[in-house]
Amino acid sequence: MTNEAPPKKRKWIKTLVFILFNIAIIGWTAYREYASEAEVANLADVRLDFRFLLPAAACFIFAVFCEICIYVMLMKRTIGWASWNIARRTVLIGRYYDNITPAAIGGQPFQIYQMSRSGIPAAQSAVIPIAGFMSIQIGFILVALSVFLFFGLPVDIGVGNITCYIGLSFYAFFPTAIIVSMFFPKAITRAGSLLVKLAHKLRIVKNADSKIIALEETVIEYARSLRGLLSTPHIIIGGILLALGYQIALNSVPYFVLTAFGGDIPYSECFSTIVMINAAIAFIPTPGNAGIAEGSFYLVFSSLTEGLVFWAMLVWRFFSFYLFIILGLIIHFENNLIDRKKNNLPKDIPTEGGTK
Repeated sequence: MTNEAPPKKRKWIKTLVFILFNIAIIGWTAYREYASEAEVANLADVRLDFRFLLPAAACFIFAVFCEICIYVMLMKRTIGWASWNIARRTVLIGRYYDNITPAAIGGQPFQIYQMSRSGIPAAQSAVIPIAGFMSIQIGFILVALSVFLFFGLPVDIGVGNITCYIGLSFYAFFPTAIIVSMFFPKAITRAGSLLVKLAHKLRIVKNADSKIIALEETVIEYARSLRGLLSTPHIIIGGILLALGYQIALNSVPYFVLTAFGGDIPYSECFSTIVMINAAIAFIPTPGNAGIAEGSFYLVFSSLTEGLVFWAMLVWRFFSFYLFIILGLIIHFENNLIDRKKNNLPKDIPTEGGTK
């Protein structure tokens, strides 16, 4: 007699643990951000102009749409077809893990896995998320440089120019490293081979030689695909324009939230301040910059009546943080449904596909 739980029961246990994990993340960040708020207006007394929450929501939706368009464009260029559903799931799963892992380092590996499980070849599954990541990073760099050049530091945000420039350098580091790896694939292959051999000695990996051969083929194909993307002008221009749309839209959300709660701050001042704060806190190693973001952004929201600051920041964090976690959780459930459907279909019937 065995004590092992039936497969369905184990599945439900895993799902319950996963839900509780997400609730814990949201609860922890909310506590860190708002537990110290001294004075909070009663919700019944809050006068909110919902007309300005509509453009805030529209900015969020537009930002996500821009990023999905980047992935659709990259899919068409690298594999010859595109699926909006695969792109949507890949983007949202990446944003989910970006917001629950320290310094937003968890998104790309899960995006690669998401594309791979959708039937996209290994090299292209790696190239597309990385190219998408580069586009978003470059978009922010361009926006931030424009703000630095034309606005400077419009208000005292509690950080100096040096901190902003360090954060901007942090943004630039990863795209630069990726481009370097594209031109020196052999160095990447050698480093990867050493890791495989080490894992083999630790008895983590079997058949090290075959894994190294597969790694070499994947890296070569990855470098070739990435060079192909960067040699296509309309891909570069299109990706940068969409990334600019993403960054402008997402960094505009605080202005509409502030205005909805009765704040009176010029759009240019609010936008430039938000961009600079985002640059300054880019290297903070906490999930969603929790513990630091609220302190920095408080300087922006403090223009409101003191009792309204809590509610305004809560709404802002909903759009910039919690909503990505909620949507990512939905994608996890959607993936489970797809897996169930796939398991119930004959093996010769495809379950993922795209438009040629």
